[in-house]
Amino acid sequence: MVYCQSCGKELNYDDFNQVYDKTGKQITVCNECKKGMPSDGIIPISQSNSDRWNHSSTEHLKPQRPLGVTILAILEFIGGILGIILILFLQSFFLYVGFFPADLLAILVALVVLLSALQILVGYGLIKGYGWAWTAEFILRIANGVFSGLFGLIFAVLIIIYLTRPHVKEYFGKI
Repeated sequence: MVYCQSCGKELNYDDFNQVYDKTGKQITVCNECKKGMPSDGIIPISQSNSDRWNHSSTEHLKPQRPLGVTILAILEFIGGILGIILILFLQSFFLYVGFFPADLLAILVALVVLLSALQILVGYGLIKGYGWAWTAEFILRIANGVFSGLFGLIFAVLIIIYLTRPHVKEYFGKI
């Protein structure tokens, strides 16, 4: 029996269609969820059904975003926003107290704002499923594991293990 890889529905012969995407490649599409599936090319193309499909969109080819990726993206957004807020607060405090030289403080603020903006950008890329975001998150977690304590190392290893799961790699087009 054949099952849709996206929605899990058991598929009979009339539950899916083979159509051409905008690049001219033949794809199999589930009638239930309208998402593309790998095609072995043995099912004939139904011209009447393929005419109903919107060939200009490739959104139906993208796998559904895993929940863990959504959680990681939200954590990246929160971390980036909190990083910016915290460094601006600390900048005001340190300027008031005179704890750091102003030049050194300006460099530190610029670095933290840049890294926080990078975190927010990676969070956006994770939500959208961009392959570069998977790579950036992987690199960020390695750096986090190297430069943090035991808890940070454990957290980084768990995220790296999660990022290498097949369904996560598929979402980012890394398979």
